[in-house]
Amino acid sequence: MPNLDTMSSAESGREQVDEFLQTHLRVSETRKLKQIKEHAVSEEPMSPDCRVAIMIPAHFAEKNLGKTLLKFLEQTAMDEQNKTFEITVLVNGPDGVDLPSSPAYQQVLEVKQRYPELTINLCHANFQKSELTIGLLRKQLAAYTLDRAASVEGMDVENLVLVTQDADLQDINEDYVKGVDETFQNNPELGALTGFVDYPQEDFHQDHLFLAVQRFNDILEMIRRFKVDNTIFRAGNSCFRGRDYMAVGGHPRSRKRAENTPIYRAIKKKGPNSTAFDRNVVTLVTSARRQMIALGEGLPLAERYETFGEEGDLAEKYQVPTNELQIPEVAHKVTSVNFAELLQNELQAIYDKGLDGVAESGEKEASMNRMRKFMKRAGFFLGIQLDFEGDKVILQDMSKLKEQILKKYSHF
Repeated sequence: MPNLDTMSSAESGREQVDEFLQTHLRVSETRKLKQIKEHAVSEEPMSPDCRVAIMIPAHFAEKNLGKTLLKFLEQTAMDEQNKTFEITVLVNGPDGVDLPSSPAYQQVLEVKQRYPELTINLCHANFQKSELTIGLLRKQLAAYTLDRAASVEGMDVENLVLVTQDADLQDINEDYVKGVDETFQNNPELGALTGFVDYPQEDFHQDHLFLAVQRFNDILEMIRRFKVDNTIFRAGNSCFRGRDYMAVGGHPRSRKRAENTPIYRAIKKKGPNSTAFDRNVVTLVTSARRQMIALGEGLPLAERYETFGEEGDLAEKYQVPTNELQIPEVAHKVTSVNFAELLQNELQAIYDKGLDGVAESGEKEASMNRMRKFMKRAGFFLGIQLDFEGDKVILQDMSKLKEQILKKYSHF
């Protein structure tokens, strides 16, 4: 282990990143990292003034990536040189796909050419569907970003903020980058930051009951993770200080969804000031595409998040255009009549998922009691009453929830 006290920041950063890469990347992943670097398009060195690195993995069929990138042009952190933040997009597709000709790739190139003041790095990889998880792809993207930073003389890699972002964002608060930067600079102990996510308000004009179901599903996901301290939709996408990200080993490669959660939890163990939730700093508006697919395919919402890129196979069927939300035909069947049935099925799916892999023993009984306790507590906050009969979840009453929905969206 090198003595960091005797090194320059550049030397210590290079040593730390190399140790991270050697310790937490497999041989096959190291080879893949080399290929990603070779495939980088007109890559320029990272500016030594860069403090925020935004990382976006994209499926090759993604059609909303260009709109997401353009949102960063509206950031108050933008200036003529734009040296304080950069964006790296990693486009993935299996062997046989001509990635440079893919929709996602072409969108990035177009934005790069039209808006050179926006610093965008573009690269691609060929992870096969059988091996790919979102955790693995984010880990490779972070490794690539850290390696770029460590190659720059004078770069403070430890305090570089790594921002995990998605390719289909609809909106970002204009002070997002500036707020993230200042929050980390003003709180040296802070290792992770997360915030608030919502759906576009205009989408509720299309079918407010349908979107209400999806919002409820998001909250149920929090129940499954035993996070019932409040009922807002916490952002899965988080910001990490380079020092802390490397210290906990980065993204777990096996995670198919909620890939940032283990990192956030590991950093949180350092102390009360190591993590933060701030909806004033981090406010994102995301596409409801996955939620539409879940309903359209008759799947629990959780399953739609488990395989990165699968939604690309359904892109033509459920794609969200730039300015309007196309609700699949099945979504129009969501009415007050079957609203309870849909929520009942989702509650059951969450309950079953929470008990997966629990042995048939006293451990299962304890887990069942714990799940029931948390789900009932969350139900109280949401305006529903739950009960349980054996392994079955019973939705007893949802009148308060329906009142809240009708009250909130009555002007539509």
